[in-house]
Amino acid sequence: MMRLMLRRHRHHPGFTLVELLVVIGIIGVLAAIIIPAAGTAREQSRRVQCSANLRNIGGALLAFAMDHDGQFPTAANGGVANFLDPTVYGTTAGQNVWASLLKYLNGKVDVPTYRCPTAIEQSWNAATNPKGPSDSSYLINAVVMDNSLSTFRRPTDLIMVQEDRFRFNTAWQRPARAGTGTPQKYQQWCFQNGALGQEYSNVHPTEESIHGGANCLFTDGHVEPKSHRNLHASDFGLTGGAGVSGNANDLNTVSSGTTYFANIK
Repeated sequence: MMRLMLRRHRHHPGFTLVELLVVIGIIGVLAAIIIPAAGTAREQSRRVQCSANLRNIGGALLAFAMDHDGQFPTAANGGVANFLDPTVYGTTAGQNVWASLLKYLNGKVDVPTYRCPTAIEQSWNAATNPKGPSDSSYLINAVVMDNSLSTFRRPTDLIMVQEDRFRFNTAWQRPARAGTGTPQKYQQWCFQNGALGQEYSNVHPTEESIHGGANCLFTDGHVEPKSHRNLHASDFGLTGGAGVSGNANDLNTVSSGTTYFANIK
């Protein structure tokens, strides 16, 4: 009888404490490998979608220019709030860049093309949170919009659209015009947003930090990733001179109110 009981016991072995700890350790190691890899793959997918969005925008901007003697859409000074609201773009179509491109995309008001999937789904200012189809994290370079395609000396090096870390109901112009006058002055190509840090071109993770890079759309239509730390005022067609406070080689640590002239020809 004792032998029978021992035999039966051997047929139903259990985990020892050591074996259980080993299994838990293996699961922990696998989780440490898989979870970051899944996060990286998800961000890579978002970066690819963002890049595709910008290429579509670039194609639409170039098509618009071809239809208008090389001239890009005119950007309203600063930005257009609720830019895809029909009651808005019906009255400001001549200055609403994103609305001007609708027919060159898919003709629909609800296009998600104007936002990066990595950008935070609301702005840091509740008054400018995305509203319906008016939802964008991309910033329009007013220097480019103010000039004809044929005037750019090196369109492959000139950023036409950069990214914001946040999504807004406004089609922002950045760099933006600084007042009026001849020659036109520009400012706000970068923005140190208090404790939030650098806001522009600082949405996609890089090797340097959790944030640090962005996709940039260049004036010839190609898209290229850039680290915000390596951008200069000259990348946006900006330069210094008598009467302005900035220089072409300024990094994005300068004040957003620093002023520049355009240098594109």
